[in-house]
Amino acid sequence: MNPILGVFFHWLGGLASGSFYVPYKGVKRWSWETYWLVGGFFSWLIAPWFFAILKTTDVLTVLSETPGHVWFYTYLFGLLWGFGGLTFGLTMRYLGMSLGMAVALGYCTVFGMLIPPIYRGEFTSKLIDPVHGRWVLAGLGVCLVGIIITALAGHTKEGEMSEEDKLETVKEFNFKKGILVATFSGIMSACFAFGLSSGDFIRETTLKVDMVNSAAKEGKHVARAYQPADEDVKPLLAVLPKELFQNEDDARKDKAPSKTAKDPTLSDVTALIERPYVIQRKIAELTDAKVAASDAQLTKLQAELPKAQAKADAVIAAAAAAPKSGGALVGGRVIDYAKRLAAVAGESKDLKIVQEKLKIVQEMSTLAEKETALAVSEAGANLIAIHDRHSLWTGLPVLIIVLLGGFTTNFIWCILLNWRNKTGYQYFTSKPGQQSPLSKAAALQAESAHDTAALLDGRTDKTPVPLLTNYIFSALAGVTWYFQFFFYSMGETQMGQYKFSSWTLHMASIIIFSSIWGLALHEWKGASSKARRLLFLGLAVLVTSTLVIGYGNYLGR
Repeated sequence: MNPILGVFFHWLGGLASGSFYVPYKGVKRWSWETYWLVGGFFSWLIAPWFFAILKTTDVLTVLSETPGHVWFYTYLFGLLWGFGGLTFGLTMRYLGMSLGMAVALGYCTVFGMLIPPIYRGEFTSKLIDPVHGRWVLAGLGVCLVGIIITALAGHTKEGEMSEEDKLETVKEFNFKKGILVATFSGIMSACFAFGLSSGDFIRETTLKVDMVNSAAKEGKHVARAYQPADEDVKPLLAVLPKELFQNEDDARKDKAPSKTAKDPTLSDVTALIERPYVIQRKIAELTDAKVAASDAQLTKLQAELPKAQAKADAVIAAAAAAPKSGGALVGGRVIDYAKRLAAVAGESKDLKIVQEKLKIVQEMSTLAEKETALAVSEAGANLIAIHDRHSLWTGLPVLIIVLLGGFTTNFIWCILLNWRNKTGYQYFTSKPGQQSPLSKAAALQAESAHDTAALLDGRTDKTPVPLLTNYIFSALAGVTWYFQFFFYSMGETQMGQYKFSSWTLHMASIIIFSSIWGLALHEWKGASSKARRLLFLGLAVLVTSTLVIGYGNYLGR
């Protein structure tokens, strides 16, 4: 986990998103629906499979083991996200670029980041109670301020246009209709974040499969652990006192656990067992740093360590008393996990290597992942090298399913447009307009039909359509588009428990680099110094928001 590196990856994703439309400028005499669908084949079908196969060890096994309900929701949210993208253009039509971008991206940013923790019942425990959570939430607020400022910059630029140019820019301005469409587009676009969240099982399975396969290449046979079913976990959770999961502030105030507090999960149980090792690692880091300003923090951690150890011991004792019912015997697995962690901590190797192993295990999401990682280490394989080699790529198989949903929506829409506009022939011939139903009318010198055809496919230009070049530029645009989520998935792996904050980082980065491209392509040529100052201020605020969120994630390591 490295939040600073995660922010950098999200910047790269924003650069890809802000740049993908540039290659489309090289496409000649194709309708929008034709080059969009050709690019879509590469961005939504070919690239996801290619890179998942390239960077993971057995994507087919991962997807075949994915439960039906995970497939369904991951695909469904991708499908809904496709509607958001298609209606985004309508937002610009009814509200104009500045207001439309602000409303749609504002909704998309807020819903994409906040809905996952709210749905999981983690909003208060992750974003309100801890200091680092409040930093992440503050970063979202700063991002929204940046979006508003860049929208004001666009509004100022639009206000400086002539009435004719304004009418040309927003011919169908309709505030009421525009707000409704922007709300729909923003919420639907945020579904991509929900789809990624729905694919957590795929991400976790990918890491387990990759670790086991890499250990096998080192000649070490490791059995992959499987996550216990929810009904097998309940007997253990029933015997654990809720006071164990109480935060420190409430414990000091002798407050009883809130009736509305989120019920503990198996992840909360393993976190209590790991907490003493986390504190020991932080103490070692502060001691090695030898920074005087950290003395107060060091004292606080040293006082917290025995309390954390007492909670871990209480969890183990409760697990030993848990009913031995159910197929998984989760209590026994928890006790065994604690013993195996202690064995790693007691290794007489380099202390930094031991701490790194413990850190890798602690940052994994599920008990099954942790058990598999420990098994890899116990078999004598190089856990640190294996984890470093595979942890960045665990989100790639998830993209296969999410983008398949997005492809479905866009494919149907583009084919409908091809049918309505009679442009389906453009995929197959370089001869301008010969297969168009209007070509015969044009040949008979039907002037109106000839003009309409010229608008559709440039039939007045008798030179061949550059078919191969169009496919190359569309493919380049499609792969560039895909890279936004390629880097997104990499950045998400570095954000730890606040990976849902990746969506805000992504949105901010898109606006930053899209605006930079706008400046490079002279879209702001002729704008006043006031409009430019607002734009630069908005971009500075957006960059700041990414740093604030990154800092919050850093504090929460």
